Amino acid sequence: MMNVCKVRDLEIGSGNVKVCVPVVGCTQEDILEKITDLEKQDYDFLELRLDYFQDVHDMCKVKELLQNVRQVLSRPLLLTCRSSKEGGQVDFQEQDMQALIDLVCQDDIVDMLDLEMSYDTVALFRWIEELHRHHIQVVLSSHYFDCKPDNEDIRSILDKMDVLGGDVLKVATIVNYKKDVIDVMNVTLEMSSRIQRPLVVIGMGELGKITRIAGSLMGSAVTFASYGQESAPGQFSLEDIHIVLEAISHD
Repeated sequence: MMNVCKVRDLEIGSGNVKVCVPVVGCTQEDILEKITDLEKQDYDFLELRLDYFQDVHDMCKVKELLQNVRQVLSRPLLLTCRSSKEGGQVDFQEQDMQALIDLVCQDDIVDMLDLEMSYDTVALFRWIEELHRHHIQVVLSSHYFDCKPDNEDIRSILDKMDVLGGDVLKVATIVNYKKDVIDVMNVTLEMSSRIQRPLVVIGMGELGKITRIAGSLMGSAVTFASYGQESAPGQFSLEDIHIVLEAISHD
């Protein structure tokens, strides 16, 4: 039986695929304006892409931002600081992530934190334990923007995420060929029956769009939809994702 990731009243891995909306913005004012506008929209949880924030290395300003986000946001919050080595906007080293983890563990200001598998394995073990002690769920993630890894490599990274104890396991890879799309969906189907944690396996780019909707039929628990600026290539808009998910609904 699937181990559901419960975040407030949201159960990731149970029922329909969950819709996450990433928010990107350079300033606190821009971010809060977008989140306030999103409160009127239909989605399940929000991802704040901290790597776009102009003061990302200033933990005092990050804390102020997160406290203000908490004031206006009614849904669960996933905090992500995507490093440049995994397609993000900022050079974020191990000491930077440690400082961020120390911050979010002080106060009830985030529900989930994204940790990249490119960090040191020992550090990941330590961080996951610390975050869990403070009731913060962990999304372990790995991103491939140049070419799709071999299927066995995707299986291996998902298995490693499982052993580390991530609550949601995410792999996103560019797909350049039609065969890549089939591979991504086959691996999703296989691993969702083997690993008892919610998986998010995404093919990025125009060819990969089908994995963002049909992936839910294969066992992918979350899809990401843009509201304004895309945070990854091939994302559907929030409006369009509801239309296509309704069209393929298998309830």
